[in-house]
Amino acid sequence: MTPDESKTKSFFQLVILGVEGSGKTTFVQQLKNINKSNLAASTIPTKPTMGMDVNVEDIAGIKSFIYDLGGQQQFEHVYWEPLTKKADAIIYVIDVSMPSSFARVKEHLSFISKIAAQQNVPLLILANKRDKKEAVPFEQAREDLNINQMTTNYPDLKYEMFSTNAKTGHN
Repeated sequence: MTPDESKTKSFFQLVILGVEGSGKTTFVQQLKNINKSNLAASTIPTKPTMGMDVNVEDIAGIKSFIYDLGGQQQFEHVYWEPLTKKADAIIYVIDVSMPSSFARVKEHLSFISKIAAQQNVPLLILANKRDKKEAVPFEQAREDLNINQMTTNYPDLKYEMFSTNAKTGHN
């Protein structure tokens, strides 16, 4: 979004992606709690998002559309590209306790980082479920997923990666 667009645009679109079971919906619940100054462990049970869920929140006086996109492969081609191309920001959630998904995650990150760079939108990568005993350490996950390579491929990409636990809301 250019500075001129931000002056005229009255809403914000946030797209949240990741493989199934990575913690996207739990993260959205925490995001809604933060907006209500109520950060707490997520106690609301979640179920897999089939297709997408759209949440509308007022964040800092801006109408914000939060798109929680299902991580099942059949939804990737239907929703991911059209919505990421219209996004003001993209969040990709990774379950670092499931390294068997890393090959698919690498494919996703290649696709998403290209769109984020082309559209000039920020990309936030969340290494989620760090509390699990089988979680890959943060630096190893960065290396296994070739995170540092993303800016070599797309020099204009604006991204950050953080370790998190969406269930508790802690980084």
